[in-house]
Amino acid sequence: MNAFDVSAIAQTIQLALTPIFILVAIGNFMNVLTGRLARIVDRSRQLQAQ
Repeated sequence: MNAFDVSAIAQTIQLALTPIFILVAIGNFMNVLTGRLARIVDRSRQLQAQ
């Protein structure tokens, strides 16, 4: 294997993994927002009960 083959393989692996990391980051961000929204809803229900 020459240097070109190794860099081509490394680039192919990077291109294959990048969308996975982006999807995981978006999923984590949505989980954080969902948790915060749930706390807001719980707090508003608590305030309405008072």
